[in-house]
Amino acid sequence: MSQISGFILNAALSLALGSAWGPLHTASTANDENSGVATAALVILYTLLLGSYWICNVTTYILPTAVFEADVRSTMHGASAACGKIGAIAGTYIFAYILHTAVDKDKAILAVLHACATAALLGAVVTWFGTSKPVDGEAPARGRRRATPMV
Repeated sequence: MSQISGFILNAALSLALGSAWGPLHTASTANDENSGVATAALVILYTLLLGSYWICNVTTYILPTAVFEADVRSTMHGASAACGKIGAIAGTYIFAYILHTAVDKDKAILAVLHACATAALLGAVVTWFGTSKPVDGEAPARGRRRATPMV
């Protein structure tokens, strides 16, 4: 559930930053008394967005231990990590292409942030349907053992 919440938070903050980018960027580059406030607002929104990524990053390493059975866990965890790396590489090149070929940089940044929000929402949907949800009182899945104390 925390990974889904992290994806939804990422999407919401990406949309918030995307919606506020145009007016705040224009105000922050103006030489008036409001430029400092607009710059601070952009920094705060960006910091919140960047800080929210840790939720999905941490759960990416924790979730496979709960989802995959013991006999395939390391293989599937590796496959999941590889898919994440491929997505990161593709996103880096696609976003760079959007930013470098755009005539209007503000619209390009808005497009990138909307693409990030879409990817985060897609991640939430995939996580929702791709992870098992045990019913109350259901026994642990085959191959899973309860942790025992080391003492």
